[in-house]
Amino acid sequence: MSADKSWVWAHFEKKEQKAVCKLCTNKEFLLSGGNGSLIYHLKSTHKMNDPKSQGFLTINAHYIDSEWVLKTHNLCTIPMYERHTGDVLARLIDGTADSYGLNFFCATVDNAANMLSAMDKAMSVSYYIGCCAHLLDLAVKETQQSSTIFEAVLKKVHGLIRSFKKSETLANELRKFRNKVLPDKDKKLELQLPVSTRWNTQVIMNITDLFEGDTYVSMSAVYPTLFSQLVKIRSISSFQSSEGRILAAALADNISSRFCTDDSVFLGQMSLNMIASFLDPRFKPLRFVSTIPDVEDNIIATIMSELEKIEEAAGEDNRPNTVEREVSAKKPKLYELETDGNDQDMPHRLSLEEEVSRYRTVKVVADQVTNDVEPLVWWKHNESLFPRIARLARRYLGIPATSATAERIFSRMGLLLRENRMSLLPENANSILFCHLND
Repeated sequence: MSADKSWVWAHFEKKEQKAVCKLCTNKEFLLSGGNGSLIYHLKSTHKMNDPKSQGFLTINAHYIDSEWVLKTHNLCTIPMYERHTGDVLARLIDGTADSYGLNFFCATVDNAANMLSAMDKAMSVSYYIGCCAHLLDLAVKETQQSSTIFEAVLKKVHGLIRSFKKSETLANELRKFRNKVLPDKDKKLELQLPVSTRWNTQVIMNITDLFEGDTYVSMSAVYPTLFSQLVKIRSISSFQSSEGRILAAALADNISSRFCTDDSVFLGQMSLNMIASFLDPRFKPLRFVSTIPDVEDNIIATIMSELEKIEEAAGEDNRPNTVEREVSAKKPKLYELETDGNDQDMPHRLSLEEEVSRYRTVKVVADQVTNDVEPLVWWKHNESLFPRIARLARRYLGIPATSATAERIFSRMGLLLRENRMSLLPENANSILFCHLND
């Protein structure tokens, strides 16, 4: 990097063969081919670092409020001055939780070894999951690296993209063609080269769009989506070339390995994602795992255990709740109950087993406008029918499937710490970002 473009020169003025510090009074340095002495001066005297080399840890709280609205708040984006070890990360996470008086039910983290180690050591975190978008990206990269044909095709595609980006004539011709043949919603699409540090840029995976938002339920959609995609990927092998069959089989195997979808492994661990799917009215029949024996029974057993723990912690001593059979006429009918016709029109008491059984048999009616079911809207209107299961739904459906929210915050921090703001302390940057994100 040339001297004129270095972050250091935002704080020095060049005069002939000398550099004058703008932050000091007539402090001069003799230029001798490098910026080492200037950097040392900024670090030792003014406590400044290159903003691009400063590490940060960001922690966000995701929860569903009393009105069944998914909320996200940034708790902190703190600078990391120590080595990024699991012990250090765990200490910072527990310190943040303690400062807010919180315990985290579940954390969604990237799949780095130090972060997974931190989750095992953090006392404030009960459960944790790896970012599913990152897992998918790793599965695709493994498949790509195992195929010389795939690598060769990508290399040619990238070369073609570079040709269009270098030539304004070719770029204009492509835009004309795009505007002529593509629908209006796609007319702004541009050719893009992959970025090695960003997900979803090597091979575009549209299904990750279902998981990366922070204003809608995502955790429960992971396994239903993955299983349906695995069926499609494996079906490719029936009609593609031998290379295509090998590639499809490798991709399916890598996804199955990353997400533990094989029968033997799948039954050995009751995934948080599967419980979330059961608590989502769209997926509660669990049809996507109907071929795997005992899955639903294992989930029901886990649900019952969780409900019993909640009631014991609340001091309810397993007292049955009153379930209202009638819902206000102002609320849309988003459910139908399959009953034996012997129920009375008056409220009656349900045991835990009866409430779970009633939830399993309820018919979900899609919205007449969107022809879809929004899980949080459904729960808002049906919480009184399944009050204890609703408590679990609030816990599990609020868990984000990816750490995309944190990645977006890191991007904003990068925009904040520019060369012309080098005197901004990382702690002050954290305060600015906190105010901006929680406005």
